[in-house]
Amino acid sequence: GHDAPTYGIIDRIVERSAVPHSTLHDIDANKPGGSIKIRVKTYTHSLSLHKERLEDAATRRVELEPSIERKRLELLELKAEQLRKMQRRDPAIDRALEAVRQRVRSYVPAPAAVGQKLLGQARNLVQIRSRKAKDDTASP
Repeated sequence: GHDAPTYGIIDRIVERSAVPHSTLHDIDANKPGGSIKIRVKTYTHSLSLHKERLEDAATRRVELEPSIERKRLELLELKAEQLRKMQRRDPAIDRALEAVRQRVRSYVPAPAAVGQKLLGQARNLVQIRSRKAKDDTASP
């Protein structure tokens, strides 16, 4: 009501400062507890969405690193092949090539790791049985 012009001035100052902030002037004066509770839930939801985005980005990065290393290995092998055709040899490229080969080998998942990943995915599944099968096992 009567303090709206003050909030407008403050809002303009804060906007120009480009600093993250939270304003509470829109909280319901009659039920501030409920308004604050809704605001907290909104913040919680926003933060959980941001957390999910960060986790997804981390997962994509982990998935992308091996393909980048494989591409790096491919390019280094092409460079080494070009040098062989010119009957040259560069020890720095040979060292880099061996280092990248070792990293690429380390990215290949071991069978146990693959099994654990599949097991983790299977935990999220729900087994559905038909009623007939359930009735057959229930009656002796």
